Order: sequence, then C-alpha cells, then structure tokens
Amino acid sequence: MKKARASLLEKPKGDFLINDYPVPHPAPGTLLIKIELCGICGTDVHTWQNDDIGIPYPISLGHEIVGIIEALGEGVTADY
Repeated sequence: MKKARASLLEKPKGDFLINDYPVPHPAPGTLLIKIELCGICGTDVHTWQNDDIGIPYPISLGHEIVGIIEALGEGVTADY
C-alpha cells in the first residue's frame, strides 16, 4: 500500500506525531487529494489547546487546503 507523511495531534494538548501513514483509496462519492499546502488558523490552535473536542484522536489539523486531485471515488464523474 502507498504511504504518505503526515503530522497528527496525538491527544488534546499533546505532541504532534510525524509518521508515514497508508494512503486510503477514496470512498464512493469522494475525492483523494494530495495536499500541497495547508494553513493553520485559530480553530486549529483552539483544537490543540482544548481538553476534548468530541472527536477521536489522533487528528490532523488544518482545513485551509490547497492540493491536487489524485483519484476519484466510485460514482464521481468530475473533479470540481
């Protein structure tokens, strides 16, 4: 399986883990994007500083993404 490097927050107020992770195949109706750039904003800092945001860790921060579409999931007919 193809792997890619990613930085994940291990737990609230925790360390960031930089490792190689498996690249998933896109699920039906979704896209797989190779991230080229990603901004970190106040929401990400808030997520890092809080005790618990109600989602399972580890998590990937950053939601202001620029990337290249690598693959289309089943049923996707356009890349826009």
